[in-house]
Amino acid sequence: WHLEDPVGRSDTVLYFETGRLAAEHVGVVLAGYAADTLYAGMPRYKIIKLIQVFPWARTALEEFYNYTQSSTPPNSLAGRTLKSFFYRGSDLPPPMIRGAALPEQPKPLPKIRAELLNRIEMDALLGSADLGYARAGCLYLAHGLKIRSPYTDLDLFQHAFQISDRLKIHGWREKHIFREAMIPLLPPAALNRPKNPQAMKYDLAFSEALDRIAEDILTPEAVRSRGFFELFDIERMRRRPSNRTYSPEQSLRLWTAVIT
Repeated sequence: WHLEDPVGRSDTVLYFETGRLAAEHVGVVLAGYAADTLYAGMPRYKIIKLIQVFPWARTALEEFYNYTQSSTPPNSLAGRTLKSFFYRGSDLPPPMIRGAALPEQPKPLPKIRAELLNRIEMDALLGSADLGYARAGCLYLAHGLKIRSPYTDLDLFQHAFQISDRLKIHGWREKHIFREAMIPLLPPAALNRPKNPQAMKYDLAFSEALDRIAEDILTPEAVRSRGFFELFDIERMRRRPSNRTYSPEQSLRLWTAVIT
């Protein structure tokens, strides 16, 4: 309701509840939006690092990168093998909207090797990387809160892209130079903490709750009458043994259909 958009990410619930509690104490919330894009803090950027280190595997790695971002299926055997190895059958194609045009193929990554990561980060910032910031802003605003991120400062933007991308992912460490800069300010436990994206706990309790919601909202009659999705897509997403959880990818797909 507050997003005015069927965004199927479970972190939106966490933002909404966090905002509800924070509004009891403050009027402005500080957040870290754009830091991951400026300093290569997201796991997907490690795929770009691999493209730079292993240019002979670029096709397979780029196809895998595109699949993680837009669910575009890999074409090459190596790309399909990489996807199968990573997901081990837990992934699902997204449900198609009836009557919608097929999604466009993702644009090829720039045909460069040096500073490829910086180029992709810049493209993300100029494209849709701010959607998470806008999403959280809507959810906090529902409780009368404002949200600010110091990482949207223009001088900081310009400085971040003067730093070589080999210092952003150094070895296999994300946000390397940022963590190094924070040594005087943060304890080692915080500096070396791995990336932990906000998400619900995809356990059996969550799967059972999701089933109960889907049984109310995604009945065959309702799916047919609304006309958004093909019924077989919904049935495919809802398949799971009674004593097993939905995979995280399956949970997000079903959650998206529920919210839509």
